[in-house]
Amino acid sequence: MLLSSSEFKIDSTGPSSYSIIASQTKCPPGVNVHEFVAFQALFSGNYRRWPQILIELGASNLNFSTETTALLIFHLVLQVGPGDKNRNSALGSVHDIFNDKVFCAKLSSLVSQRLDGISSNWRETNCMEAIITTIQRLISLGTGTREECMALLEKVRAVTFL
Repeated sequence: MLLSSSEFKIDSTGPSSYSIIASQTKCPPGVNVHEFVAFQALFSGNYRRWPQILIELGASNLNFSTETTALLIFHLVLQVGPGDKNRNSALGSVHDIFNDKVFCAKLSSLVSQRLDGISSNWRETNCMEAIITTIQRLISLGTGTREECMALLEKVRAVTFL
């Protein structure tokens, strides 16, 4: 339902914070309000998408075990997004934050924590796929975390081969 809205098109800036709060009464059945708000917040602004992913990795608003959340994360993580006219960055407005070493280190840390949390449960395939995709994006775009991310991929391999 959310992805069919014009506010969630890949080239839109997404819903405003006001419209996210105002839409709480439109939360569909079977979805809790916190998850509904988090889904919308992930699409709110090109520059805020990765920081919002970082927030959700550290929070419990989204159930990363569901296919819906995994698909949403794939959609956002693999998005190319619009260019950045104000800055001279090849990463564009969505991924420009990967030039920030502090952000990359924090993202790597939270992904590692998620991985630790699911490592004993082989049924967490959706969450594991989201983790792997995020690590791969961090390796390809991130600053100063390549060795750490390669170690995370080795950890993923060890967990999935058990």
